[in-house]
Amino acid sequence: MWLKYGVALSGELTGIDEVVRGKTNLACLYCGGGLTAKKGNVKEYHARPQRRNLQAK
Repeated sequence: MWLKYGVALSGELTGIDEVVRGKTNLACLYCGGGLTAKKGNVKEYHARPQRRNLQAK
């Protein structure tokens, strides 16, 4: 399943096709984290959560 939408800062649902590729100002619908727009030539446009900087304890 690809994420095709994210939540904009205004709270509105925004399609990944409406933003430039790379890091966006959109939040994930599921976890609330930032989204990275993936816009290649092979797969359909989608987004993935940005990696969080996790430190080992």
